[in-house]
Amino acid sequence: MHALSNGSAGARSIADMVTVQGIPLSRYRAGRCMKQLGLVSGQVPAHRYKKADQPHVALPIDWIDSPIERFFRSLKTEWVPETGYRSFEEAKARITDHIFGYYNRFRPHKNNDSLPPAVTEEKYWNAQSTVATFT
Repeated sequence: MHALSNGSAGARSIADMVTVQGIPLSRYRAGRCMKQLGLVSGQVPAHRYKKADQPHVALPIDWIDSPIERFFRSLKTEWVPETGYRSFEEAKARITDHIFGYYNRFRPHKNNDSLPPAVTEEKYWNAQSTVATFT
């Protein structure tokens, strides 16, 4: 199982894979077997987060990951050239132009009924001021 994972599986993953095949194996026993065989997981170890000076605001997980991952995928595939930029200044200028120009003002977003974020935000604020005027 360790070889199948290309060396990345740890005791928990190995225990789960073996158990799915019908051989019950606990994480503890998988870890002991790995130790006896000299196998080590190739996964990046967990790291400790620094304590924040400011309070943490909890948001639903789908509000955080999905839009950010989608944004960076779009940035990498649609804007950043495969060969990269010649300098940091060029990268900063081009990426800023992409974010505040094309991506925010022109690129349609499926999640916004195919409207760009700037248009969606403008519609939102216009609706808010309209409601505020009537009350």
